[in-house]
Amino acid sequence: MTSWAMAGWALQILIRNFMFVPMAMTVKAGSTVTWVNRDDEPHTVVSDRGLFRSAALDTGEAFSFTFDEPGTYHVFCSIHPQMAATITVEPHEPGGPLSERGASGPGAPTGADRGP
Repeated sequence: MTSWAMAGWALQILIRNFMFVPMAMTVKAGSTVTWVNRDDEPHTVVSDRGLFRSAALDTGEAFSFTFDEPGTYHVFCSIHPQMAATITVEPHEPGGPLSERGASGPGAPTGADRGP
């Protein structure tokens, strides 16, 4: 599982080969996750809770959502329902130190991604 403890970072999930990559991600509340379609077919990003639903994303198009509330969020493609991913949102500790832990794979934050 890909995991970050940074709140407010824009994190990326790629859509390719009819999969969400990574299929599971852990973020802090306040993080924005962006899905980018790298397939030749259109896909959608839909919350099973009904919190969000993207339009059909063509190749190269993206959809973003900011996860403000802690919890476990399941997403799927409404065109290809076998495509699924899980976003786990952990509480942000106000005033607490933010540190990166276990970041790897596509969408992993780099030094260039960090804000001021």
